[in-house]
Amino acid sequence: MAKPQPRQVSAHAWAWVDESGLWGHANSGLITQGSDALLVNTLHDRRETESMLASIGASLPDVRIDRVLLTDSSPHNYWGLGALEGIEPIVSYRAAAKMAGRISPAETAAIIDSAAPGTPLNRYLHKLFGDFDFADGERFTPAGSFSGRSGLQVGTEKIELIEFGSAQAESNTVVWLPEDSVLFTGDLLSPGIHPAVWSGSLTGWHAACAQLIDLRPQIVVPGHGPVTDTAGLADFRDYLYHLIDQIRLRFEKGMPAEEAAVDVPLDQWEHWGHRENLAVTVGAVYRELAAENSTSYSAVMTLAAEIDSGRRRRPRIHPQDSDRFDATPAGEAYAKTASQSLNGLLADRPAPNVIRTIANHPGLLTAIQPLIAHVAGDDLGARERELVILRTAWRSQAQYIWAHHHSAGLFVGLSETEIARVASEDTSEWTPFERALVVAVDELHTDSVLSEGTWKQLAERYGKEQLLELLALTGTYKTLALILNSSFTPFDSWMEDPAILPDAPRRG
Repeated sequence: MAKPQPRQVSAHAWAWVDESGLWGHANSGLITQGSDALLVNTLHDRRETESMLASIGASLPDVRIDRVLLTDSSPHNYWGLGALEGIEPIVSYRAAAKMAGRISPAETAAIIDSAAPGTPLNRYLHKLFGDFDFADGERFTPAGSFSGRSGLQVGTEKIELIEFGSAQAESNTVVWLPEDSVLFTGDLLSPGIHPAVWSGSLTGWHAACAQLIDLRPQIVVPGHGPVTDTAGLADFRDYLYHLIDQIRLRFEKGMPAEEAAVDVPLDQWEHWGHRENLAVTVGAVYRELAAENSTSYSAVMTLAAEIDSGRRRRPRIHPQDSDRFDATPAGEAYAKTASQSLNGLLADRPAPNVIRTIANHPGLLTAIQPLIAHVAGDDLGARERELVILRTAWRSQAQYIWAHHHSAGLFVGLSETEIARVASEDTSEWTPFERALVVAVDELHTDSVLSEGTWKQLAERYGKEQLLELLALTGTYKTLALILNSSFTPFDSWMEDPAILPDAPRRG
């Protein structure tokens, strides 16, 4: 992707546009007349801001930036203030108050480094913020200087500042150049990028966009995404209304927020980037509707990371409704076997999504349900059974199976250390027989046949029935992995903090 360059959009306005659309990679703007200049937002750190200022200086050598306007309290709009030493930023009182309570860049760097290696969250945080240097970043607490509407001049160019409360954030300011018909929106607009509302209100954001449309700007420089116009503003407003309507419907149905974040239909906005932003937006709407703030930053970011990695998606085949399934012969049959399989772990739970997904094909469920119940028994011993299932889940990258059987493994005596070891190429710490089981799963996954050496090791303890049981267990859970992975089956709503599946290296 090409490095951004200052782009002139009108007689007095320039745009600095980052095409990636990532949270940390925001746009900036410049308003000039003669040698006077006002910068609209910094970038996310000092180094990036210094690079932008150097590029502006090369394009506009006679321009002197002596003021900076911050549109909101998002760190990507002001953590580069260190590159503008001696300049007190112009910012609303509400945004300044929010900045005062934010963690520092250095504290953010520590959070990024604390995410467990190999997890979707770790990869996602580095994808968002890996280009920035936060380690020695300063904490900025600028003083507010206005609220509501205010005016500025750059040379003789008149500029209007319009503050909106509780929109995308607790305070969003736009910069309006009426003579040029240019609008700098900051984070109030991100055309082509799914919106993320952290501390504001989606309803307020929609209302703010409606007011901006009344200005009829010819050129709109957004906080993220490409330069647009009034039509782009209107399209974004319409999408916000669509989200308000669809998220509220799911809240009223009692759908968990993490499920709603991937269930909301996107209609004509399907092709927009960074769908994971909806983890943030759905969480904010649910908090607003429930009048409570119960979702942690870590939980929201983990959900966003899972959506970004493809591990959370809108189901291609939705599980049948629980009440409907329970009333069917298959539902009654499941209820009878639930207490007998997986050592009774699911006895007091609703039928899981895997069963209710397959229930969309009643004939298939009738055929496969007895097999699932059988291999979930104790013919191999509970510890060995869970070791085989977990290894199959890891090799198949079956997140749903891994989450369920992480709990089942702990239930039958596997330790957290042992379960972590399942997701590793290093088999040296297993007992010789357990190592043979792990290798057997790998061979079946890669070649669909056990080697002579592995067969002999297993046959030293297992008889014919157990050998066949092992093959059927591995094959059954491989079949389930194919169904679950391809159907995009969601986690069960009753699963608390489902375990994250580590990545598996590609084999064969």
